[in-house]
Amino acid sequence: MTLRWIIAGFAALLLSGCASLAPPPPRPAAGLGAGAKVGLLVAVEPSATHTHVGTTVFNNFARDVAMPFDLAAHIRDSLTTQLSATGAQVVTIDASAIAPDKAGMLVVARDGAWAVNPEQAAAFKTLRETQGLSALVVVYGTRTLVSRECSNMGCTDRNIDKSGLFTRSFLGLTRYFAVPALEVEVVRLDSLADLTRHEPLVSLLDAKVKPMPGMSSPKEFGAITPEEFKPIADAIRAFVDELAKTTARAMAGR
Repeated sequence: MTLRWIIAGFAALLLSGCASLAPPPPRPAAGLGAGAKVGLLVAVEPSATHTHVGTTVFNNFARDVAMPFDLAAHIRDSLTTQLSATGAQVVTIDASAIAPDKAGMLVVARDGAWAVNPEQAAAFKTLRETQGLSALVVVYGTRTLVSRECSNMGCTDRNIDKSGLFTRSFLGLTRYFAVPALEVEVVRLDSLADLTRHEPLVSLLDAKVKPMPGMSSPKEFGAITPEEFKPIADAIRAFVDELAKTTARAMAGR
């Protein structure tokens, strides 16, 4: 379950007292037509991070690491390649049309169907009518939940602020995670739908935090080298490529 669904579930419980989260309205029966314009907006930081949580807070740190490839460019290139292969026309847009973190609010569920969010009506009109977009794909960097640790004292969330390596040490044991700290919004504007609330994107986004059980410990834990960071970068790149393929499938109605 994604963090967005968890938040939505709690909100529903508070407002209605209902114990279950209603499923999203149906997605469009047909995929995008040939030549349909898909807007693409990518907003991610160029650097990565090694974020560590130790046995005590005195061991914790978050240090920037050079990403060995241009993450934003790779996201754009991979999505453009996969979407273009479906016959879509990919066009780059920027935050003057829609702020990245507002893209998922363009359409909302109402009475069992998708509807334009009145609070985002102006942005929707710009994207759909002025720019002629049939769909929108937005990828942006965001603080991401890596794990939740619970005990009889309560639960603690472990987060990472941007893409990179998250390590968790406790009593001499260390776990490694490759984390693409990315939020993804895939929205149909012609036949309204938030495709990130449907398969196949739901399962992919739920599993974006990748445990790295076979990763070797850095020689100097607080100063990971580019070569030592490479498995993390490769895992993030692989996630982006899978995201691009899955987004193309969703747009094609598969």
